[in-house]
Amino acid sequence: MDTKALARALREGWIAGAGIDVYEREPPEPGEELLSLPNAVLSPHISWYSEESAWDIRVKIVEDIRRFCEGKPPRFLVNPEVLQRRGT
Repeated sequence: MDTKALARALREGWIAGAGIDVYEREPPEPGEELLSLPNAVLSPHISWYSEESAWDIRVKIVEDIRRFCEGKPPRFLVNPEVLQRRGT
């Protein structure tokens, strides 16, 4: 992301607003213009977190462990190509 271009677009009204959780530099510099713009919503990259999502991910992990123990492929596989290499 080009932070300066985004700040300019927000400041000059080219776009109405932006929600950001990934930055050019992590963490953003204290003087970063985006931090002071009223039409920019900034959050840490963990903005997904809630009590419900924390439990949901635990349930998915346990479900995939159970499936693995039963010889079944996981439901929530990030890289399914590994199953093809394994011959399943």
